[in-house]
Amino acid sequence: MRSLLLTILAFGLSPFVSSAQITWKRTYGGYGVDRAYSVRQLADDGSIVLGSTGSFGAGGGDVYLFRIDNSGERLWSRTFGGPGVDQGNSVRVLDDGGYVFVGSTDAGNGYDGSLVRTDDSGIAVFEKSIGTTDWDFLHDVQALPDGFLAVGTSYGTGNGAGDIWLVRTDLNGDTLWTRSLGGAWSDEGRSVRATPDGGAVLAGGIGRDDGDGDVVVIKVDAAGTEEWRTELGGDSLDLAMSVALLPGGGYAVGGWSDSYYPERCMYVAKLDGQGQLEWENPLSTADADWEGHEVGADASGNILLAGFTKAYGAGGADFYLLTLDTDGQYVNGPTYGGAGDDQAWSFDFCADGGFIVAGGSESFGPGNAAALIIRTNGQPDNGPVIEELDPLRVPNVPFQERSPIHPNPVSPGQLLTIDADGPVLHAELLDMHGRPVHAWRRPTTSLVIPCLPSGVHVLRLQLGGGSILSAPLLVR
Repeated sequence: MRSLLLTILAFGLSPFVSSAQITWKRTYGGYGVDRAYSVRQLADDGSIVLGSTGSFGAGGGDVYLFRIDNSGERLWSRTFGGPGVDQGNSVRVLDDGGYVFVGSTDAGNGYDGSLVRTDDSGIAVFEKSIGTTDWDFLHDVQALPDGFLAVGTSYGTGNGAGDIWLVRTDLNGDTLWTRSLGGAWSDEGRSVRATPDGGAVLAGGIGRDDGDGDVVVIKVDAAGTEEWRTELGGDSLDLAMSVALLPGGGYAVGGWSDSYYPERCMYVAKLDGQGQLEWENPLSTADADWEGHEVGADASGNILLAGFTKAYGAGGADFYLLTLDTDGQYVNGPTYGGAGDDQAWSFDFCADGGFIVAGGSESFGPGNAAALIIRTNGQPDNGPVIEELDPLRVPNVPFQERSPIHPNPVSPGQLLTIDADGPVLHAELLDMHGRPVHAWRRPTTSLVIPCLPSGVHVLRLQLGGGSILSAPLLVR
């Protein structure tokens, strides 16, 4: 399968194929760093979009929720969060016309998962922080008849360096129970879908003692008790970012893998209803990174995966919307983007047979990065990207104690100074998903910032005496 697919990619994707079949392309945000991580189609053919913003709100990064009509016109936008770093990861549409979303929030003493329910105008009905004494993140959520089910990663459950974390709440967002799933090494939960039997299927990554990890899919019952699990992947680091139910039964899994090619590849697998592997398909070329972020299936059982590729397109990373048939054979894979890095994080199906795709763009928009939304319908259209500046105001931020790190923002190559009570024993930089992106071998109270993409990061320091200091850091 791998060699066949590589041949198709080498000879079947031309610049013509990469040209977008687009209804419209629009950016949203301000002059900072803004990205969209989740999009859902609505009954009136509009969309609700969730992400993060560095342009508006109360602090270093806020949740960004906005509503658009079917032509991409913004109807309203809202921000949620405090003076720390907040991010929205997944949004769902409720039967009453409102929305529920999950993400992460930093109240000053580390991250907690956040669960927020709003009405149909984006006004909060409740906002809940859910967590342990350590760092916790929520990545996906499902609405149930009597509450909500969310999945994420917790570093405070005691089972390992990080655990798959399942949270069940009532309709008011009050926690009914939590479950930690995983092993002795670093695990993470990325996606959850409710199943017809009242249970759920989860997907993410399971760590190994060599520091790498495999794709993991776990089926649980209504009480969160594990029924079965399937681990997939190769000899390096592999991660499932999304799982979807197939119309004929079984599951589609999408994510990425470092095991099959010299560079990172998209990864797609199909499981039967008992978690048995039917086929898997790592998609790549040998000289460029690919990632898959959200998987779905159409009514015929074809599997779609939204993500990015650096192999084709206009330059850098480009949106990539892959379609495979029911046997895992390549159908098509158009790219969308510009000369910078553009990454798709989410997609949904439209009533007219097209798709709505959401992500982040460094090619378009008024700031360093913008939320980019693309609507496709199968008709060629190389029209321009409409770049919109959101009129949201940045409110005055209440007085806070001076940050222990400065300067902030900081640029790559610049020296960062730390005001700490005691020696710095360990220093690492995390991205907005809690993933380490850099660690300093012999840290001191002065650190040189490496070459990193612009955006909000978190600097985590271990100090003498065992204390932990965490602070948001904006890299320009």
